[in-house]
Amino acid sequence: MSTGRGIRLRTLSWAVTLVVLGVALAVTAALVLLTSYIHQTNDSLAASVESVRLTREIELTLDLLAHVGPDDLTARHLRGDLRELLQEAGHHVLTSQEAATLVEAANQIDLYLNATRDHLIAPIELTRLRGAALDATDRFVAVNVAQSLIARERADHWDRLANRIGLGCGAFLLGAAGLLAWWLRTRAFQPLIGLAATMEAFARGRRDARADEVGPHELREIAGRFNAMADVLAAQRAAQMTFLGGVAHDLKNPLAALRLALAAQARDPDSAARTRRTSRSSSGRPATSGAWSATSSTSPASRPASSSCGRSTPTCVSSCASRPRCSTATRTTSSPSSCRTSRSPSAATRCA
Repeated sequence: MSTGRGIRLRTLSWAVTLVVLGVALAVTAALVLLTSYIHQTNDSLAASVESVRLTREIELTLDLLAHVGPDDLTARHLRGDLRELLQEAGHHVLTSQEAATLVEAANQIDLYLNATRDHLIAPIELTRLRGAALDATDRFVAVNVAQSLIARERADHWDRLANRIGLGCGAFLLGAAGLLAWWLRTRAFQPLIGLAATMEAFARGRRDARADEVGPHELREIAGRFNAMADVLAAQRAAQMTFLGGVAHDLKNPLAALRLALAAQARDPDSAARTRRTSRSSSGRPATSGAWSATSSTSPASRPASSSCGRSTPTCVSSCASRPRCSTATRTTSSPSSCRTSRSPSAATRCA
């Protein structure tokens, strides 16, 4: 029995392929985006760490510069190192806030370096300028530390998102695989096994076995064609059994055989002659006629006297009595059992 139009296997295969392809593309895109964001987060963390390291070197250089004389060769080298450290720190700036604090720190350091060259500035002023430069560098470090914390939180966020995406895709694929396996088992494999069992039962003699038209469209078509073939074979078998039953019934009735013979003779005029010849050959008269012919072909001297139809011998009586077409000229009127035939071969074979 049919339960509606089923899905085609080709459509199902295309749908599964598209779903798997879509999931694969989505996962790939998510991985690419996550990798990009994680790379940016790593760059931000690396830049912040490098900025903090340079800032600490700047502060250490300022401390060393405070313990050397203004005209010392070491002081000149330290001033050059401070400018190089500030330029290198500028290469790791990522945000505008960080750039602003670095510019402020560089200005305060320049003020302090310029003050160290001037011999008229009091040590207290130098200490204040040095403190202002250190405070500016501390603010630059604080900005970098804040950015590092933000980058860390962002990395944790993307890590959690990646875990969710991975778990979601895994659960989706697992559920889709389970659903597909259930569908194949109930809608494809089970109808196919049922169709095979129905065919086997039909082959073993259960002519009323029919397949259920369920499952995919292709299996429904196969089941429908099998049912149509089984119906045709059952109808042909029923027609054959009906015909054989009628023939058996007609053969049991003698009148039916006569009707068949008369119908055959009516259709074929030569069938009557064939029927008579068949009747003669089956009754054994051609053998007797052959005996008469063989007797007549012998010479008159070799024939015994008892073979003449002029005498009432049993052979003559039985032979002449069994031949309805015997000439009346060869029979006597007194007794039907005496058949007076001449001794010539032509007269002996009139009863043929």
